[in-house]
Amino acid sequence: MIRLFFIFLLLFASQISCCQVKLIRDKQSIDSFCNKFMQTFSERKFTEAIETLKIYSVIDPIKIDDLIYTVERQMGILGDTFGKNLSYEFIAEKNVKGVLLKRVYLLKFEKMCLKFDFRFYNNGHGWTITNFNYSEDIDDLLN
Repeated sequence: MIRLFFIFLLLFASQISCCQVKLIRDKQSIDSFCNKFMQTFSERKFTEAIETLKIYSVIDPIKIDDLIYTVERQMGILGDTFGKNLSYEFIAEKNVKGVLLKRVYLLKFEKMCLKFDFRFYNNGHGWTITNFNYSEDIDDLLN
């Protein structure tokens, strides 16, 4: 009976540790993460790119899985409409007192571009991704 209890305790502990979010140490690591994400995404490895959000994000993993499905479907359609991927470019960053950070990128296609927003929160021990969004809406960049 005690052995069974410890097996369940071990399984429970390993389940919890798998669900913990890793913290991003510093600003340079945030830059590196975002650039790697955008590079992977621009190579049309959508699932691989979005899966990396699970490691550093507080976003529900089920929502990220739903996002993978949506991105795969949308990019299949947009690939024909927008043309081939050309490159990505870092556009802007806004930092609020070392606590909140927003990074904006453009993914450029032959005929159009998509805007990507990454939002981070620093709890004093490291950064986590609190929001991720991509959109055709680039009006706020033109103001």
